[in-house]
Amino acid sequence: KIGFKDFVPAMQNKYIWIFCGITLFVNLISNSVSSVGTYYFAYVVGDIKLLSIVNMLGLITPFLLLLMPKLLSKISLKQLFLYSFFIGIIGSVIRGIAGANIPLLVLGSLFQSLASMAPSYYTVLLLLDIMDYHEWKKGVRVEGVLSAINSFAGKLSGGIAAGGVGLLMGICGFDGTLAVQSSTAMGSIVALYCWIPAVLYAFLILFIRLFDLDKKMPKIREELERQGITTSQFIEQAVTTFFEKPKGVSNMATRTLAFQVSEELLQRIKTFLARYEQIYHRKLSQKEFLVHLIERELDEAEKDYERIATEQAAEENADVDSGEPDGTEMEVDAQY
Repeated sequence: KIGFKDFVPAMQNKYIWIFCGITLFVNLISNSVSSVGTYYFAYVVGDIKLLSIVNMLGLITPFLLLLMPKLLSKISLKQLFLYSFFIGIIGSVIRGIAGANIPLLVLGSLFQSLASMAPSYYTVLLLLDIMDYHEWKKGVRVEGVLSAINSFAGKLSGGIAAGGVGLLMGICGFDGTLAVQSSTAMGSIVALYCWIPAVLYAFLILFIRLFDLDKKMPKIREELERQGITTSQFIEQAVTTFFEKPKGVSNMATRTLAFQVSEELLQRIKTFLARYEQIYHRKLSQKEFLVHLIERELDEAEKDYERIATEQAAEENADVDSGEPDGTEMEVDAQY
């Protein structure tokens, strides 16, 4: 269970604040545009049915995602976000000057779809960099805490967008019972759909420019590798070992751990658990399964550490007793 005291060290990490700003503003753009889009096409375009044509552009996203790995091999993740936010500004401006012009609205929405891809699918990579940085800086991994902060920022932005759209339109005199809105109300709709997202994209460019972990991560990862494997690597190794040498299952109370494994390994785990239930007529949860593996791996590691420490102590004692370091070292080398 994550307590308040777990959040204190994480909140001292400046990059989590930058990440929260990115998450907050990205979700504000997405939620505000989706909330006010219906009003824009109803009152500015004059035909709400045309909104479905524009929304169909979202269908190209899965195909464009296929190009992302190739693109990321040529530019950094930070550059991808920067280009995406610039494209978002261009798309918002095109929408702002489009009015009721459908071709321009389609073009602007296409740019908006391109701009939303990186933050929608690759923001988690920024979070993983923050986790590695925090482990390097503080000596502990806080996946659960950082994930909770990310989730909170997403929910907060959803609430702000939902309430902010209604509040701004209400202040500007929007009245849903009227067939024709006032110029002020129409201006609020256009602003929420076009110009405010452009301003938010400008803030996002500022946030991502402050996120300079891309320059530090090679050194950080190198030092983490020298210190030992990460939490996710340790658990994946334990799971793999289990499939090679399966044993019984036991329970152990733990705190929350968050980690990622490969898709192939996840499918192996699911297949094993399904077979376990079929053979033993007892459902084994992923938590019980992983807890046992971690416990067993730690037990074996502790035994190895004790054995190595005993051997080193014996060698040191042999050197002291003999008073002949050179001869003793030769005997030890011959023995081993």
